[in-house]
Amino acid sequence: MNGFLVTRLPVLNEAVLARRLSLSAFVDWVRPEAEKIVADSHRVLTRAQARDLLQELAMIVASAERHYQSNGEEPGFAVQLLGVDNALMRLGAIADHPPRDSAYSYWTWHPMTLAFTRDSREKLFASIVNSTVQQMDVVAGRMRSVSMITTQLSDPEVVLHAHGTAEILALVARSLNPLARKAPDGSDLFSAKYFATEFRTWLAPWVVGNRKWDGPSAANFAAFFETDLRLAPASRFYSDYVQRRLETLPGEERRRVSQAFSEPTLEDRVLVELGQTRASLETMSDETVAEIVIEKRVAPFLTAVARGSDALQRWTKIHLALVHKSLAEPAVAGGVSDLTVAMSKGTGGGEWREELPAILKMRRGHRTLERLFDIARGIEGQR
Repeated sequence: MNGFLVTRLPVLNEAVLARRLSLSAFVDWVRPEAEKIVADSHRVLTRAQARDLLQELAMIVASAERHYQSNGEEPGFAVQLLGVDNALMRLGAIADHPPRDSAYSYWTWHPMTLAFTRDSREKLFASIVNSTVQQMDVVAGRMRSVSMITTQLSDPEVVLHAHGTAEILALVARSLNPLARKAPDGSDLFSAKYFATEFRTWLAPWVVGNRKWDGPSAANFAAFFETDLRLAPASRFYSDYVQRRLETLPGEERRRVSQAFSEPTLEDRVLVELGQTRASLETMSDETVAEIVIEKRVAPFLTAVARGSDALQRWTKIHLALVHKSLAEPAVAGGVSDLTVAMSKGTGGGEWREELPAILKMRRGHRTLERLFDIARGIEGQR
């Protein structure tokens, strides 16, 4: 790992934030490091090597973009100032990755190693993102296997598998709890003002290759997309939402999500087990559907899946509450910068105000599954 990025860049960033270092002096420090990476980008590179270089160059560019945009410059100003546009495009192509940083390059590719500052809150957020994504990767894999198996859903091993998935999702639902911790003085350790006016500003949009690329978002991970797509058929809204974000993913993650679009969902698998279609269930009373569920012995499986679905909805509600607070609290205090407002309107931050509530509604709105969940809970509650 580039020692300059680990030890020197955070110090320089903090000096700019404290107005102890001018932007021109900051560029004098980082330009030689950027030029070394640009020179290396002209070598014959493997995908892994290109990703390493892109990750390092992106940390420098993200820092410079943040400082210049905060000073009133347009996205892409620092890219041109440092002369790295072509290098970013070349590295992105070889790396099978967007020509800038991503949620993967910033968080999951270097757990706890790279950071823009020495602030412990930045590393706290990174640790939460990393652990959550690891857990959701497991969940997505388990959802994938259940939707594709031919074993009956009444099989005890399959039911146990579903309960295990629900337990992991329960951990995910609790993953945001550390953000609510208090500092020794009683203040919020990870305050909404810090999140909106400081942390988020490092994830600003850039212009590379004559187009705008939005910054990393902790919502832009294939594991979340695949889990939703594996559970039940996607709504038009959610399909469009995910399709717009595919360009923010590394190639293998993008292909993984695209595959999930085309394969059977867990809801499809349940309908096969019941010998029904969505349309046929619509014509039946709850009592008739309950008789089929009992006959096929799938109530234990459905209640286990329902536990997992409820946990994912809880996580989304907590996320939504944190996001709304992060916008509202600094706004009341007069602390939202122009950069933060601009970011909240972009793709990377648009879920803050409009899309995240719609995602929660979508996760609550799988009509066929939710009806089956309610019926299964009623059956299990009678035992």
